[in-house]
Amino acid sequence: MRVTNGMIRNNMLNALNTNMSRLDTLYNQMNTQKKIQRPSDDPIITGRSLKLRINVLEVEQYASNTEEAESWMSITEKALDNIHSITQDVRTRCNNAATGTLTVDDRDKLKAVIDQLAQQLQDEANVTYIGRSVFSGYKTDEPIVLTKETTLDKDVYTSSEMTLLKGTKVGTGGITLSAATTLADGTVLPAGHTFAAGTILDKDIPLPVKTIIGDGVATIGSTSIPVGSNRILTGATTLPAGTVIAASTIKLPDGTFLPAQTLTSSLSVPEGTTLVSTMVPPVGMTMKIGTILPINTVLPKGTMNPKVLGKIDGQEVQYEVGVGNTITVNTLGMDSCMNKLLKDVKDIKDKLDTYYDGIDGNEADLYALFNDKIGEFDKTLSTVSEMTADLGSKMTRVEYTASRLTDDKTNFTELLSNTEGVDLEEVYVEFNSQYQVYQSALQATSKVVMNTLADFLN
Repeated sequence: MRVTNGMIRNNMLNALNTNMSRLDTLYNQMNTQKKIQRPSDDPIITGRSLKLRINVLEVEQYASNTEEAESWMSITEKALDNIHSITQDVRTRCNNAATGTLTVDDRDKLKAVIDQLAQQLQDEANVTYIGRSVFSGYKTDEPIVLTKETTLDKDVYTSSEMTLLKGTKVGTGGITLSAATTLADGTVLPAGHTFAAGTILDKDIPLPVKTIIGDGVATIGSTSIPVGSNRILTGATTLPAGTVIAASTIKLPDGTFLPAQTLTSSLSVPEGTTLVSTMVPPVGMTMKIGTILPINTVLPKGTMNPKVLGKIDGQEVQYEVGVGNTITVNTLGMDSCMNKLLKDVKDIKDKLDTYYDGIDGNEADLYALFNDKIGEFDKTLSTVSEMTADLGSKMTRVEYTASRLTDDKTNFTELLSNTEGVDLEEVYVEFNSQYQVYQSALQATSKVVMNTLADFLN
């Protein structure tokens, strides 16, 4: 076969281009310290690299979630610790007061201290993490105890026993008690007692939530009254088979009414369902009802928040700390615990006010009160201790999770580096070797193609 100058030139150019391509690849590897520059360089390494990158990003996000969970629970732990300490302090003072005779000055000093401790209890109950209340379930924008005078922007029904403090201004429509209640001075207000709109309460009004059993009338405690006013259910309620539902008597939370019918099987209606005044409960039906606090009701500072109290059961705030692995960071139950604790503290303050008359000798009732409250404080301390223990177990789990995530990130990062990274020393040696090959090719080319057109002219 005849080898022409053109063939030699073409082979020469192909060889030089091949050498240049290898040099370019090695140069890019040294420049980026990555084995591949585009997926087509090595699809297998590309696929593995992308998977490892995803793993690293996931671990970083889980680690961030874990840090937030730790921070949330650390804030909660300190608040629980403070609540426990403050409650213990109040209990100790009650214990000391119950073992001796209090003078008027002693009572005055004790009340001043308890006032401050009660305020601190409210502050601890309302503690926040980056602006979110840690004890309020999903309602992280709502405090457990109102920190300022608050006007309700919609009707709110009570789901737990709570107290309307002196100075509360009753809103539109008035307030009708869902059950009989006993005031601090012994006055009994019957079920159905109404406070007209615009009334400013001159004393604290407890709002109990009772279970009522209907047989054509609603039985509340020992008082039977006709179902003559709307009731809002504070929990899911089951209507038994055979219940006769008249038109426009059961309004669901979305505003729709159940159609007129006789149930052939039991039917569950959700929390917030309204039983209209003309609704007659079926025999044997059990339902929980709460007093309605109407729109525009003005609640003083220090009142338990009716939007939170008794309405956050099961509202667990969770962080994802692994694939399919979540952990609950919030502590529930502080609303009811604080409601009871502040009520016990208020009972002591009210009793001290009652006997602050400048006359010694009234310590007998205080002695009985203090002894009774010591037992109640012991129950609260037990509850807070249980919360703290549960929180501690979750914090231990988060610590182990954080340790594992740190190791995972190290492992995945190392695998990623080994997969897509280059050995710089090896690439440098190979680059120099390839460069020498390229220089050799250039020299060979200069020897092979030496003739020009002038060499053929005679």
